[in-house]
Amino acid sequence: MDNEKCHSTQQWKQCTLANCCAFQAYSGVKGVNSRGEAINHSIENEQATQMDNDSLAILNGTRVLVPGEEGLRDIRVVEAIQWSVRVRRRVVI
Repeated sequence: MDNEKCHSTQQWKQCTLANCCAFQAYSGVKGVNSRGEAINHSIENEQATQMDNDSLAILNGTRVLVPGEEGLRDIRVVEAIQWSVRVRRRVVI
């Protein structure tokens, strides 16, 4: 789905993570921490680096760079947001 169709008012309800345009690319971590300090970390080929690390952790029996629990937590938040939009009320997770 292209950007124009994806973000039009009429099409928005049909837009899903699977068929919608990407809203963010892997480009590092940017923002501000609780002390007001800027955060600007980038990792070259971020997704490939993470996948390589996952493979090496499995082979070597070591910890992964990004635990699956973080991704699961993210998915739960996204699903709660989607459900909240559908039922038009706050969803507590």
